[in-house]
Amino acid sequence: ALANGVRWQRHLAGLGHSVAQVETETRAHARTLAARLDGAPDPLVAPLYDPRNAYGYAYFQMQHAIALPPAPLAVLGVGQTDVLANVIPLTPGPAPALHGTAEPENPHRQAAGRFDAAFVVVYLLPLLIIGLTHGLLATERERGTLPLLLAQPITLGGLVVGRLAPRLLAVAGLIAVLAFGAALLGPPLDSSTTTRLLLWSGVGLAYAAFWFALTLRVIAQPRGAAHHALVLAGWWLALVVMAPAAVNLAVKSLAPVPSRVELILALRAAGDDALAERS
Repeated sequence: ALANGVRWQRHLAGLGHSVAQVETETRAHARTLAARLDGAPDPLVAPLYDPRNAYGYAYFQMQHAIALPPAPLAVLGVGQTDVLANVIPLTPGPAPALHGTAEPENPHRQAAGRFDAAFVVVYLLPLLIIGLTHGLLATERERGTLPLLLAQPITLGGLVVGRLAPRLLAVAGLIAVLAFGAALLGPPLDSSTTTRLLLWSGVGLAYAAFWFALTLRVIAQPRGAAHHALVLAGWWLALVVMAPAAVNLAVKSLAPVPSRVELILALRAAGDDALAERS
């Protein structure tokens, strides 16, 4: 996940460098050609491709664009940057047509999203917690060793805390590794970015604490480990998969996004009408 985040952050930064390099090379070529044409006019150079022609240079030659730089913590989450445009051309010419652009990547992969640290925390961390804690007490009940353990000078709460502590440390260590990796592999951190990274870590720890609490509530029931695993898997499916999908469906129903196909068809129809009226 961190490797994907670093790769994508470097890709976004490389886009910015490429845009600046293309613009510099275009300007240098235009100045060289303009100086040559000032010295000796060339009839083979069309007026629209003469850099001294402001109209032709602006509409057909200028390669000026703006690139959105990656956020300082882009290593932790790709977000929707693999779907949204990161480079937009700035030209007095016509705006880029929606129906004339090609998909930069497989649309199925765009719909699924990239595997990043945010995906690990939101989707996989609860499964890790469930796998570590679903048999915390059920295994001892099934083996019949729980009464023997409680016969020792230890309480049930102390037994649970003692077994839960290393699991808590393991999950907290995972979040710490992700945060440390983002700080180490990303750009240098300033005070604002450090605060955001600490906030991200705090939210991750709170999310993990919620799942630990839910797991403890379930395993407190005198059932088997398999039953606890199934119940917790149902909670994961409901809270992580179905609840966000339901919210997304409700938002789409209340405020639907206009259809891209309908927009393209409307643009084509308007273009045909304009051509007919001009004729």
